[in-house]
Parts: sequence; C-alpha cells; structure tokens
Amino acid sequence: MRLIGLFFILLFAMENASFAAEWGSREWSLPELLELLRTTPTGKALLAKAQAKDQKFLTQIYKGRVSFTENTYSRSYSLLDGQEEIHVSETITIGDSLAKSDAVVDLAHELTHFAYKQFMSPYHLELTKTEFIHNGIEGRGGELDAFAVECRVAWELQKKYLNFPDHSLCKHYRVGELGFSRALAKQDYYAVGKIVSKSDASLLQSFPAYSQKLPVFTSSYAHLPYPLALAKEYEDTRRSACENNAKKYKLIASQSTKGRAPSSLRLESEVLRLTAFRQNFCQN
Repeated sequence: MRLIGLFFILLFAMENASFAAEWGSREWSLPELLELLRTTPTGKALLAKAQAKDQKFLTQIYKGRVSFTENTYSRSYSLLDGQEEIHVSETITIGDSLAKSDAVVDLAHELTHFAYKQFMSPYHLELTKTEFIHNGIEGRGGELDAFAVECRVAWELQKKYLNFPDHSLCKHYRVGELGFSRALAKQDYYAVGKIVSKSDASLLQSFPAYSQKLPVFTSSYAHLPYPLALAKEYEDTRRSACENNAKKYKLIASQSTKGRAPSSLRLESEVLRLTAFRQNFCQN
C-alpha cells in the first residue's frame, strides 16, 4: 500500500512538472487552451455562456498578433422605405506570441467580452462618448468584468496545477483565496497619466475614478490607456457612421431626383434622422 501511495505521488509530481515545462511554451493550439478552460469552474461556465449565445463560436476564434475581440457590423436597407437591418459578427483573436499560461487567461478575458458585452450601434443618436467609455470599462462584459474573469481563471488554474505561474497583474487585486477587488481595479482602469490633451482632460472630469497616476492598463486598440482608447474608438466608429450615412442619404436623394422615390412617411422620417445625425456628429 505504501509503494502504491508513493507511486501516485510520483505520478502526480511528474504530471505537474510536465505542465510546468509547458506553461511557458509558445507552441500551443486553441483546442488546448479551450480544454484548459474547461478544467476550471469559471472557464466551464464561460464556455457554456458563449455557446448559448452562438453555437458556432468556436469557429470565430483565431490566433493573431495581439489579443482582442472585434465587432463587425454591416447594414442593409431598402430605398423604398428607408428600413434597414444591422448585422453584427464577432471574432476573437488571441496573441500568438504569448506563453500558454498567458494565452489561456487572455482567452478567458476575450470570451467574456464575446459572451456578455452588448453591441452599441454607432448610428444611435443617443449614444454619447461618456456613455461609450463608461460601458466599455464598467458595463456588462466590459473591461472590469473581463479582467475579473481572467484573474479568477488564473487563480483556479493555479489551484489545480501546482506549477501554474503567478498572474503578476492579478495579484494586486486579489482578496482572499479567489476574491477580486473590482473597486481597486476600476481605479486603475481610469488611470491615464499626466500627459493628456485639454479635450481629453475635460471629458475625463466626468468620471469620478479618473486619475493622473501612471497607466496600468493599456488597450491594444490604440495603445492608449483605456478611457482615451475608448474615446478614440468612439470617434472612429462615429466617423465611419457619418460616411455610411452620407452614402445612404445620397442614394435616397438620387432616387428622388429620378422620380422613383415613393411617398413614404417612414422614408421621410429616415431622411430627418440622417439629417439630425449629420448635424450632431458629422460637422467637423
């Protein structure tokens, strides 16, 4: 019995040593990362949520230069009445130069965006820059949610595999065994440093947690602290919306000059909406 016990201890030690050698490897596959996620309670629940949202989500995960989740939206509309449909597709990319231990927690982070974040259409008149930044950081499926899941997965993997490396960033926000300090992380997500433009400073005053301490979190989107990166993303998407709306307006106008535009209250309403959008967001 004693020899059997020693055998299993030795086998367990060898298994963990094998994983330890692999954690730093950059030779990993996406199926490997997904299987690792399934071994943690948080990761298993996250994968179930992603599948409930889209049964084909596994086909939308890729390896690339950096980790990010991208929403691509397209519009189709009828010139007869101006009615349109917006189609949204999402893809997840995981940085291919990451060590396996970093790649698996990055996957958990990006899957949180995918599974929980609500799409915010840049064509909505009511969408403000302040709201866009707030939702990007504090909203459901935003950066705070994704970072919390990333850390919990890292800690659960560390508990399961003795040699899983420490997540150096997460340890600053750890409370107890698996607790996460959202309040402390929120402060650091609003840290932008001291070099900001006057317009950025004016915008950031609307966020109570805004600070000029050195940035901790930087977005891969624009290589800027998150509030500034989200502000730029808002401006970029609004600019694209302005260009697309201008094309739609010209098409409707061309139908009218050719005498083919039907009399439609919906179409008239759409023209008014396009005009209001241009006046509010497309003057510069």
